This record gives sequence, structure tokens and C-alpha cells, in this order.
Amino acid sequence: MLRKLLDIPQTLDPETFRDPGPEYRPAIMWIWNDDIDLATLREQVADFKAKGIGGFFIHPMPDAFRKRDFIEGIKQPYPGETFFRWVKAAAEAAREHGLYCWLYDEGGWPSGTLVGRLAEGRPEIAGRVLRVQVLDADAADLPGETVALLPAADGRRLRFYASREGYPTDLLNPATTDAYLQSTHEGYAECLGEEFGGLVPGIFTDEASVGGVMGSDRVQWTPNLAEEFRRRKGYDLLPYLPALFGEAALPAEARPELSPEQAARVRYDFGDVWTQLHADAFYGRMREWCREHGLLLVGHVGGEDDLMGHVSRGFGHFFRIMRHLDVPGVDAIWRQLFPGQPHLHFSKLASSAAHLGGKPLALSETFAVYGYGLTYRQMKWVTDRQYGDGVNLMAPMAAHTCSTRGRAFCTMSNLAWGSPTWPLHKTYADYVGRLSYLLRMGKPAARVAVLYPAGSLWVEADPAIAESFHAITDLLQEAQIDFDYIDEETLAGAAVECGAVRVGDGAYRAVVLPRTSVLPWSAVERLQELH
Repeated sequence: MLRKLLDIPQTLDPETFRDPGPEYRPAIMWIWNDDIDLATLREQVADFKAKGIGGFFIHPMPDAFRKRDFIEGIKQPYPGETFFRWVKAAAEAAREHGLYCWLYDEGGWPSGTLVGRLAEGRPEIAGRVLRVQVLDADAADLPGETVALLPAADGRRLRFYASREGYPTDLLNPATTDAYLQSTHEGYAECLGEEFGGLVPGIFTDEASVGGVMGSDRVQWTPNLAEEFRRRKGYDLLPYLPALFGEAALPAEARPELSPEQAARVRYDFGDVWTQLHADAFYGRMREWCREHGLLLVGHVGGEDDLMGHVSRGFGHFFRIMRHLDVPGVDAIWRQLFPGQPHLHFSKLASSAAHLGGKPLALSETFAVYGYGLTYRQMKWVTDRQYGDGVNLMAPMAAHTCSTRGRAFCTMSNLAWGSPTWPLHKTYADYVGRLSYLLRMGKPAARVAVLYPAGSLWVEADPAIAESFHAITDLLQEAQIDFDYIDEETLAGAAVECGAVRVGDGAYRAVVLPRTSVLPWSAVERLQELH
């Protein structure tokens, strides 16, 4: 089944087009928001089949998850013996009906926290941020773990300290990922390991992030970050810590003097280090586990639709993370894609990551908060927008196992039982399956690449960078000029041959730069070769 999922059709088969297999059809997010009755579970899986769905992501929703938004959830321990018995039954029902049984790595979301419990009793993997205090001579009762003491410009002292706040777990620390894998993924392996790579093709990871935002009063941190910085960059970070904080945290009169060039270099280097640590420590380690167990790693980060969110939503570099995912993804969950909305091109992030990495699939989790008035005409419009931008695996959100007692009245849309449109879902699913089949048969043909300016945003989170980025892609789409995004790192490592930047599936004859303040010299050299 996994081979079929990843195969690229070579010729059009009319029978497959008429009735696409499950590998092309939507894989719905199946919200387990109540203790599972096995008879109901089997009925719902059979109904998925009847509605033209090709598979489902088991999406556990424990009762402790976001009580302000979700009235009730699973009462049995998550993950626990009873939970995994339900998972086994779901996989058996999927096999009976020829569907894929995808897994999901968290209870609720975001990933990497075990519903906020992972760091309980394990302070070494608790999330931290770096903060700063301007100390008077009589300062006492200082909070947190002191990282550095520096002289302030006005004669006082600056204390930089690590504070346990922000994200519940430290996703810059590989030990956190090891604990996470042990608590969730190993349970799935014990339950369904013999089905991995077939009936169970992969596992979804969702919106993990790192606490802190460079340029604010809380900056990304992990205990060994200064050591890693010195090892990777060749100089000591600690004397330059003031460059990482905004004026609200560190007033100008107390800020040690740094030249603009020095400050920009430190911010760029810091962004480079922490984003690589995050990508490798969390996603890279999960990908290794998935490879060892025959699973695909799929999913997305949070806030990818707004370029400014890439620096404020705790992931820092979209493409570094997507390099570790076998199926890169985005989400369109609250009408970011809708008639009349601006900047309708962010699904190209997922497809560009797939093209640059030579990966056949690009996923979108879609519709979760589009509201109860969502129509199939609107769903088709949103689907067409994303498939036109290279998405070819749809994960509609959501079908709730229980819609009684108000459980389906929450922040998410309900596409399934209890929705008046559910009886017509097969028409939509058939359409998506045919669209996926045709698009997977095609080959990427963009001849223009647009630079993804992560480094410039690390140096200065300037909205003008995002405005320039969005304006360029809006103009290209209005002119019906296809393009992919390309990051600085990929550009720097690309080959330039016969007047084109060649990487993955792409051969780009032009690279368009939005407002950009910094570029690695190796990327500049590739641009010079192209010119």
C-alpha cells in the first residue's frame, strides 16, 4: 500500500480516473472526542468508505485538552492500554474496507508535549526562554537560571537568565524528542508495528514550536545553546546577548553599544543556530525513528500562511523543517484561503518543499475552522486553489466520533455525522481523488523561483519584507507565471547549468528576490553564475 501511495502514475488509466484508489482520495482527520464504542467505530469506518474517503488520521482528543474550546473528550488514559486497543480495532476496520490508517503523534495539538505532561518530573526537558533584567546594586531574589552577567551602558548590570516558560517542552533538545518518541510512537509500534509501511503508512506531526521570539523580551533558549553557538560559529555568543532583545526588554540607555553590522551578524548567526537545532533535534530525530520503522513522517508547522508568522510562531525556517518530512504540508484551516482573501499562494510552500526535495506528495490539512456554513462549492474552490499550487494529498478536518452533548460545537468545523452536507461527501471525495491522480502524473514545470528570505527576517522582523514577498508572488500568480519558493540554503547548494538553477525536480531560469538584507555568499555566487 505504501508503494502505491508514493508511486507516480506514468500513463492515464481510464478506470483509475473513474474510480481512484485510496492513495488518491482524501484522508480525513478523525477526531476521537469520546471514549470509543467499537461497534460505532466500525460503522464510521464503513461510512468513510461509502463516502469515498481513502483513509483517516486517528486524531486523539483527550478530555484534558483545551477545556475552554472543547466540551468533552476521551476519558480513558491517553495513551494507554484501552486507547491502543481502539487503535488496533480502527486499523482492522481500515483493512476490511481497503482504507489507509494514518497515525497522529499528539493528544490534541501542538505536537511534542504529550498534552502538556511530557516534562512533568523531568525539568531537564522543560521549555525555556532567555530573559534579561537590568540590575540595580541592591537586586535580590533573582528568578531563573543565570546565563550571563554583563555591564550595562549606564553603569548597572544586565542579567540574562533562563526561565521555564513559553512552550511546555524544549524542542531544541534531542532528549525531549527521545522522551516523546518513547511515550507515544513506541506505543503505536507495539500496537501496530507489523502494519507499518503498509496499512499504516505514516504519522502526522502538528504545529510544534519553540518558545520565545528574537527581538522581544523572551528569546529562544536551551541550556547548551551558547556552547552549540560557539562550536558552529567560532565565537562566543554571551557578550552579544543584548543584540537578541527588543527595546521593550532592554532600554537604549542600558544597552551596550554594538555597531549595526555586529548586531545584524549576531542575530543572523543566532537564527541560523537555533532553527537548525530545532529542525534536527525534533523533526530529524522523529524522521530517523520513522525510517527505522518504515513510516512516512508527515505534517506541518503553525502559521505558515503569514511570512511574519515564520519568525513569531516558533519554527523560524519552514524549509529546514520540511527537509525532514517525507510529506511536506501546510494547513488552511480558518479561511486563509477563501474568495476575497489576499495572498492565496502559501500552499506553494508545501509543494515547493516537495519539489526541492524530490518528494512526490504535498499535503494540506484543510477546513477545520471554516465554519458550519461551509458549502461544497466553497470546498471545491479552496481545494482547486491548493491543487493548482501543487498540493496533491488532502486531509479534510474534521469528522468527530461523537457529535452529541455539544461535543462537535467547538472551534472546528464538522464535516461528517451531524452535518447536513455529509450524505453528499462522496461527490467531493471522487473529485479530489481524480484531481490527485491527474496531478501526481504531471511533473513540476516552474521556471521561476522566489527566494524565501528567512535570514533577513532573523536580522530584522520587518513587515516590509513580508509585504515584498507577498507582492511578488501575487504578481506572478496574476500573470499566470508558475513558480516555486527556494530557500537560501538550497540555493547555495544548487548547481547552475545551462542557464538554470537545478535542484530536486526544478530547473529555474530566474530567481526573484523580495526585499532582502542578507544572503550567504555561496547563495550570491549561485546568482552570479545564473546571471
